[in-house]
Amino acid sequence: MDKIIIMAKEKIIHDELGFDSWEEIHFYWWCKALIDAGYIESVKIEPPSFLLTEPLVVEYFKPMKKVSDKMIPEELMKGNIYTCDALITWTDKAFDVFFMPIASKKRKKKGAVLQFMLANHSDRLGWYSYVEVKPTFDQNNMTRLAKNNIKHVYSKYGIFINLAVPEKLFNKTFTPERFLSHNKKAGKRKIKYKNIVSLKTFIDNSSLDS
Repeated sequence: MDKIIIMAKEKIIHDELGFDSWEEIHFYWWCKALIDAGYIESVKIEPPSFLLTEPLVVEYFKPMKKVSDKMIPEELMKGNIYTCDALITWTDKAFDVFFMPIASKKRKKKGAVLQFMLANHSDRLGWYSYVEVKPTFDQNNMTRLAKNNIKHVYSKYGIFINLAVPEKLFNKTFTPERFLSHNKKAGKRKIKYKNIVSLKTFIDNSSLDS
């Protein structure tokens, strides 16, 4: 088993990267399997933040004794920023296997099938997907806040952010081998979903469907 995790300042450290939850690590294992298989070019954890609202800055008059009076800026309200959990850069062979463009004709109903990440495109990155990772059970209802931030990002920047629940994603695609084992003890993890297949099996089945 890999040398896993140490706790440091509320972050879970794994592969010298900091994660906010185990779900983010589980999603990272899914990405790593696709990197090794040549479907993902790279994955960046906690990519640069999006500025959603500008700070409110006003100036006030400050009389000075020995020099000219000054106008001093004061920040009355901080700007609002949003940082998602991951940025995936795809390789071409992942097209219509693990991602599809937002406007793909294969989207026959509202929302894409979960196996497909919706992807943005740029000359610099090629096809890429931003991802927000959430747990199966969100006891603090943070998913609603994330959805609101995602709307703001798309409205301001035209960039779509995927919302991923790892176990639901695994059920629709494949289960990374590392997820099958416990983190801190020997033995297999108890899997709650039904469709437990390897990456190879998923790829083979996808080839038959195409």
